[in-house]
Amino acid sequence: MSAKRPDLDRLFARESEWDLAAFMAEHLGAIDHRIMWEFGPSHTGGDHQLVLTGEDDVFLRPLIETILERAPDDIGLELAADRPAESVDVATLFVDQQAGVDLRAAAVLIKDGANHRLDLEYFFPGGGSREDLEIAAFIATTRLLGEAVMERWIGEISAKGGGRLKMLSQPAAPIGSVIVGELAAAVTARIDVLRAQLPDTTCASFVKQTEWSALELEPQDAMFGQFDQIAAITPNVALFRATHSGDRFYDERFSRHGETFGYVKIEGGLEASRYADRGEIEDELTEILERHDLGTTVGGGTGTVHSYVELALTDVDTAVDMIVKTLREAGVPNRSWIQFHRADWSREWVGIHADTPRPPMPDD
Repeated sequence: MSAKRPDLDRLFARESEWDLAAFMAEHLGAIDHRIMWEFGPSHTGGDHQLVLTGEDDVFLRPLIETILERAPDDIGLELAADRPAESVDVATLFVDQQAGVDLRAAAVLIKDGANHRLDLEYFFPGGGSREDLEIAAFIATTRLLGEAVMERWIGEISAKGGGRLKMLSQPAAPIGSVIVGELAAAVTARIDVLRAQLPDTTCASFVKQTEWSALELEPQDAMFGQFDQIAAITPNVALFRATHSGDRFYDERFSRHGETFGYVKIEGGLEASRYADRGEIEDELTEILERHDLGTTVGGGTGTVHSYVELALTDVDTAVDMIVKTLREAGVPNRSWIQFHRADWSREWVGIHADTPRPPMPDD
């Protein structure tokens, strides 16, 4: 890309017809064709910004971050892994172009959603078809909040119109709603409220101060994730519900201390190991993690095929190395892994043994 900067500059100045799409398809598509790209004005004073995004395929983010980290220093572009928040004017332009809906008079009602997220209900006085209004609401949210905030904190997005009849006065916006120009600030304030409601201690302290719950679950046939679970114990039912709901999960919605939530997944019995049951694994990992100030365990569960130990890690790299060493020496089955709940790490895994195969994944 560094060598192509003159071509890029001439293209954006409309002085050439260089086929940028073909260039990106050849070079970026060779890595993964699902990675989307978008050029725009720089937000840091440079000439251009290049955004790489997996869009709905959020599990591509680790790959995208690696691509950006390895970009040459002289590339001359501002690089980003998420579409940034834009001004109301820019958002209005995109909404008009892609949905044909007037965003300027819209109002938005912010509501508490499931799993520590916020739901947004848009009201468009000018009306429009249901499909156009829903598209407009989605585009507006992405552009006004930025991709990162939208992905991590926004749940359901809905839209209503003012009707097809032309009225002498515009219908009133919902009580408590905000105009679109205030949406970003209002969402930020509501996120601050949600985070303030989280425990003010790390999980290592919290689990010792709260009551634990025993849960019964309906197992499913899927072998990936934790879908075969039939029973579990947890010190935080809300956290457990969020990590097992099928909804996209992000750690910052449940920790103010930078903890990463994951789990150990063991397939088969423990007869060949030094453990009598899953509880002994949980106890040993709890002691090791807390002794080295690396986090703790936050419950565990039993499935029709797998056993699970839930993790809250404050230093992922060091903790993972220590867990792998402990479980490998203990002789747990070959098909044993460390996996993660956060949506963008949902395809990341660490095998306990050197020859541990890839765990089952949703696309298998």
